[in-house]
Amino acid sequence: MKITLEELKKDVYKLIEEIDENSIGYTSDPDYKAKFNIACNVVWNELYRLTDHVTLEEQEVKKGETINLLEDLDNFRLLRKIDGVRYDIIEQFVTFLEDGTAKIYYYQNPKQILANSDDSLKLEADAQTLNCLKYGIASDILLNDVSSSYG
Repeated sequence: MKITLEELKKDVYKLIEEIDENSIGYTSDPDYKAKFNIACNVVWNELYRLTDHVTLEEQEVKKGETINLLEDLDNFRLLRKIDGVRYDIIEQFVTFLEDGTAKIYYYQNPKQILANSDDSLKLEADAQTLNCLKYGIASDILLNDVSSSYG
């Protein structure tokens, strides 16, 4: 299941009763706008870690070729395994010991929401995780808001 950043913002602001669809950012409260991205990233990173999915990347490699996992794989976080070819690994550097197709299984870091992230940005997870994301963001936004009598 996918949700756009726009849909996520609207859902969160509806939960905390601060939706204003005519305002830039879907709320007229500047504090909530300022907190949204940080709260979203904190909750999204934690949920993503808890619901990790393995990514597979296949690469044609030559004997003696070295790759840097941190630089050569998209959003690399943690190596699961490499199949298809023999290799040596030291830290984040993998040196292949034969020609062939390397199947690299790894965990990724999630996309981060930035100040300039477009509202069409899509976050993908199962429905339960996306619901947790909405409530987690709403909770984080309200947690330190004295006027909400929440935290």
